[in-house]
Amino acid sequence: DKFPLYNASNTVHIDDLSRNFAMNPKQGLKISAFRESVRVRRNDRELFFLAHYLVHIAVNVQDFVTLKHSRWQEYVADNVPGLN
Repeated sequence: DKFPLYNASNTVHIDDLSRNFAMNPKQGLKISAFRESVRVRRNDRELFFLAHYLVHIAVNVQDFVTLKHSRWQEYVADNVPGLN
């Protein structure tokens, strides 16, 4: 192992292409592709909410394998106060 501190219990792979998770599907978290940045940049809040999700799970979840990353937005709405 090149990086013994990192494993499925503490790693999340974030990408806009789900095929990139083929080798580690449970660690994959699919986000929307960022397109048309000039037009949508003021309304795009996905990374803002994703950052809250990642901080929250880093502090409160022992094993990331227990999470369903495909439902990360619901998890934020239910578990991160003040972001609804």
